Amino acid sequence: MWEQASQYLERYVEAAPDDWEAQFSLGVAQANKRGGEESDRAALRAYDNAIVFVDEENQRQWLPRLYAYRGGMLKRLGRLAEAESSLLLAGQIASDRDDLLDIAYNLAGIYAQMGEADRAIEQLRILSGTPWMSSVHAHADDYFARIKSRPEFLELVRNI
Repeated sequence: MWEQASQYLERYVEAAPDDWEAQFSLGVAQANKRGGEESDRAALRAYDNAIVFVDEENQRQWLPRLYAYRGGMLKRLGRLAEAESSLLLAGQIASDRDDLLDIAYNLAGIYAQMGEADRAIEQLRILSGTPWMSSVHAHADDYFARIKSRPEFLELVRNI
């Protein structure tokens, strides 16, 4: 399904490259098809294009999410400093609770990968009691591998 969606959206954005919503949707489709580095880079490119073309009327609502998704994709690509920067910017301008939780999840994964356990745990505490903790548990062996044996981490994921 995501493969077909990304193919359709790729054709569409060729005809309308300044349609920020289509660029965003293309990014989501590329990210969700989980096609490896090639589709991850395509998702990043689409998120960047959406940021460039989002109109002033939608910036307040959508820029935080666009920067957050961009940061998540940079995290997936292992570009941790860039990911952190994008997510911190998203956090400064976000007000939507779901966006803030997405940002905290991705920052936690970045800090864990960087070996900054205390900062990772701080972000995980924000997620405590939310459905995001299932994603943390699911990624214990990759994003959170460096901190998964810490008592604070084990306590946070115990109640999932």
